[in-house]
Amino acid sequence: MPSPVTLTLEADFDRDGVYEADLTPYANSIGGGVTVQRGLSETGAYRASSIVLKLDNTTGVFHPRSANRLPGSQGIHVPLRITAEHLGVGYTYWTGYIRRWRNTYGAPPRSQVEIRAVDLAQYLAEGDPVNVNVDTRTSDEAIEAIATA
Repeated sequence: MPSPVTLTLEADFDRDGVYEADLTPYANSIGGGVTVQRGLSETGAYRASSIVLKLDNTTGVFHPRSANRLPGSQGIHVPLRITAEHLGVGYTYWTGYIRRWRNTYGAPPRSQVEIRAVDLAQYLAEGDPVNVNVDTRTSDEAIEAIATA
């Protein structure tokens, strides 16, 4: 019998590089899980990966005006990570940034929040192009331009 894979969903609400908020229990209850889209478009062009997930919000922990909400939740550009563990070895399955929160309300226990997130490639595609041509600048200047952008 194969060993199970354990997935963990984490957020870094204070953006300090430490994923301190474990959102897994909210996704594993009535939340509905995670959908990851990645790969190539129908035309063969690279497509930034994205995820859609629904989290249980019956306690109001993700409601923007709730007294017991998670600090930093409902913010955009929050780092999000999905890790997997198999046979005691951890793997990073997906990383990205939250782009949208949408609360849906219903009779308990149907209150949920839907999160849409994209990976870093989406931000790079949306940014202004950077001239890295070494004919017009040195390699050090090109690297500095990339880091500045």
